Amino acid sequence: MKLMKTVTFSQFGSAEVLSLVEQPIPQPNEKQVLIKVHTAALNPIDYKIREGSSFVAKKLKDHLPSSLGFEFAGEIVTVGENVKTLKTGDEVLGLAGFLKKPCCYAEYVCAMPETMILKPKKLSFAEATCLPIAGLTALQALQLAKVKSGQTVLIHAGAGGVGHIAIQLASSSGATVFTTASEHNHDFLYALGADQCIDYHQKNFVNVLDRVDVIIDLVGGEVGIQSLEVLSLSGCMITVPTITAEQVIAAAKQKHLNVIGMIEKPNMKELTYLADLASNGKLKVEISHLFKLSEAKSAHEILESGHTRGKLVFKII
Repeated sequence: MKLMKTVTFSQFGSAEVLSLVEQPIPQPNEKQVLIKVHTAALNPIDYKIREGSSFVAKKLKDHLPSSLGFEFAGEIVTVGENVKTLKTGDEVLGLAGFLKKPCCYAEYVCAMPETMILKPKKLSFAEATCLPIAGLTALQALQLAKVKSGQTVLIHAGAGGVGHIAIQLASSSGATVFTTASEHNHDFLYALGADQCIDYHQKNFVNVLDRVDVIIDLVGGEVGIQSLEVLSLSGCMITVPTITAEQVIAAAKQKHLNVIGMIEKPNMKELTYLADLASNGKLKVEISHLFKLSEAKSAHEILESGHTRGKLVFKII
């Protein structure tokens, strides 16, 4: 029996509950492919699952131990007999076990062909693995808010994984983009297309901005509620953190403002669009750290700090 390395946890808790273990390499059924994982990205939902606060954790609590991670980039090594669209050797990126059974912090994963796309040759594995969650969340949030040229858009946590992609997409649509971020990230964000960066350590964005047309709230909680003070009466705010979405939406209703909570929907056509943008140099994917699977505890501590620029990625090959 061939074994692989994977990161697992047997109880909810701090990053200390993570362990690197050996498990049998999973075998694909007739409708799946087996992928040798080159890179796997980390996302805030990962530590929220690990600590037990995410809605996904409720599904997992009776099924521990579990791995983590929903997005991968790698090479197909085995193809199920009913799979006709992919072949051994194809380089792919996509989602596995999305929102049900996290499994991508591993050397191999099984997944359905409809949850992945072919990786463009010019796109690195590290860049590719950042698009299925951060990229689609940014794109779908802007689509849900119907952002268009001439509008003003506020993006909270602009230097983060979702934020730095959202800034580029909003700017390319012709919108004027405001963002909140630490001062040391301002030059980076201006280069991506931000029109005004607000250092949340020094200034409250409420005192800086007038009414804006669209807000992409990637922080939630009190920041989401406070954001209502600068949202146009006819505007739209998308709040992404699921833990506080109900709270923020309830506060918006009291003010008769339009706030929508969202969870990313897997969409391979949109993922192809993002991958093409990135491979053609029209979308920058910022990666601040590359980790080995054996460094999962350190990676989660950095992830949980909430102050990373761009994305964190496991480099497995």
